[in-house]
Amino acid sequence: LYTRLGDGETARRHYREALIPSQKGNTRVGVIFTLEGFASLAASETQWGKAVKLYFWASNLREDSGELRPPAEQASVDRDLALAQEHLSVTEFAILADEGSKMNMEQAIALALEE
Repeated sequence: LYTRLGDGETARRHYREALIPSQKGNTRVGVIFTLEGFASLAASETQWGKAVKLYFWASNLREDSGELRPPAEQASVDRDLALAQEHLSVTEFAILADEGSKMNMEQAIALALEE
């Protein structure tokens, strides 16, 4: 909600808070969902590279585990990625997508938490 309202600071704070129990409880889906929130926030702040990497990291993990996004969530991801494609070259987008798919969880979390 805060991401869509343009209140990135509040959204970032809530995502950080949501990430802590997910990490401590070792709930993979919780981490994935939270990092997708960070990806959405990055897209709303025109941080296209960060958004693409985080979305592709999450998509890769979701595909591996069979935990696919619900259609409404997928539509939102598709919109963000379409915007990123408008601002990046085909080559840049492909490189970022590949890099994101290859990150491990610790790398994805570190990227999400970068200011």
